[in-house]
Amino acid sequence: MSKWIYLKSNSPADALALSSVIASSDECFNIVRRSNSSQFFKNLDNIVVDFYNSTEDSELIVIEETETDSWKQKYDIIASHLGIVTNGDYKPYCGFFKHIGDIEKRLASECFELLYLYPHHDQNLDLILVDNLVRLLENQGIRSITGGSFMLPCIKGSLDLRGVIDFAVLCAMMPELQFVITTERSVATICEAFNTSAFVISHINRLMVDGLNMTDANQIINYINLKKIYNNER
Repeated sequence: MSKWIYLKSNSPADALALSSVIASSDECFNIVRRSNSSQFFKNLDNIVVDFYNSTEDSELIVIEETETDSWKQKYDIIASHLGIVTNGDYKPYCGFFKHIGDIEKRLASECFELLYLYPHHDQNLDLILVDNLVRLLENQGIRSITGGSFMLPCIKGSLDLRGVIDFAVLCAMMPELQFVITTERSVATICEAFNTSAFVISHINRLMVDGLNMTDANQIINYINLKKIYNNER
């Protein structure tokens, strides 16, 4: 019986976890083609990505969005759902990476952090504060890249790569980034998979980073520095 997997979740972190679990297995699977997740399965030898036609000789496994932001928990949940026994190293699949030489040369020669920002209808992101944050990071010798959506402006003084950094490029960049500031929890989970620090910024009733109230850019910088020190000491 052929096994088909339908990734119903729209989370890119779930897609990466699924491709990583399958990469750790010798079993063969068929993946139902979806445009928002297919890139994560590129070059996997033990899968076929195609359109699903139900037959008596097929089994459809549906994977809903996992209710956790933890990379290891996502990995374990999906592995259990597929009945795959993993070796426990939680290694993310890297075969879909897209390398852009000019970007990677810049990253290798200078210290960069990435602003990976997208608008949310229920949020009012304080871009003046983000601009102040970039100025403070520059004082520490860290340059910024503005990635994410064209719907948000490029922050002055940052390298404008909006619309350029898809997930294949983002994951390839991870080893050279100092850290990532993002509006997307799924991006933070992907950063965790690659051992890259990430900070989730949101602004509904008040500005928050990683669920903690923040009053200004200086407080955010202090929090980032403290978390980086803590992570380096672990």
